[in-house]
Amino acid sequence: MRKSGICVKCSHDRLLAFHSLPDVGDLDTTVRPQCLGMKKVDEYIMGGDKLNAIGELSAVMCRRCGYVEHYVRDPGSIVPDGRYVVELSPPTTGAPFR
Repeated sequence: MRKSGICVKCSHDRLLAFHSLPDVGDLDTTVRPQCLGMKKVDEYIMGGDKLNAIGELSAVMCRRCGYVEHYVRDPGSIVPDGRYVVELSPPTTGAPFR
């Protein structure tokens, strides 16, 4: 939808682009960008992972049917860490992936 300018569900040509999506945690008044996931950046002295949000999201919405597609703003910046972000391999056989 983002590239074509046409809704994939109802073929309407009036769309809204949201360049950043708001996210607010429990008991938090700070609005920050909504992100796809998190990655480990360090460890706390007493144990546990220090995490950062990754994959800031944007969206496109159809004004007729309300269908929404989400996009990661900079997908190339996401590096798998093996724990929170794991890269999946394609199937090795010629059979359909299920």
